[in-house]
Amino acid sequence: MAEPQSILAVVAQAYGVSLLPACYARIAWPGVCFVELASPLSADLYAVYRRDKLSPVAQAFLQWRQGEMNGDSHVTA
Repeated sequence: MAEPQSILAVVAQAYGVSLLPACYARIAWPGVCFVELASPLSADLYAVYRRDKLSPVAQAFLQWRQGEMNGDSHVTA
């Protein structure tokens, strides 16, 4: 597993999104947004992404996740 700081650096550069344990939301990282996931999981996880540079992959992931939270589990292209 990668170090959390490495993961946050990748997200900050708009190269991806990540799910991290809730404790990492306490790290103040410039340009990174922590969003608590609404669905119950076996661990406290957050979607982490760059607020001002949302990549198409991150945008698609967040849209899919929003659909999951609203009860629509179908993936659309």
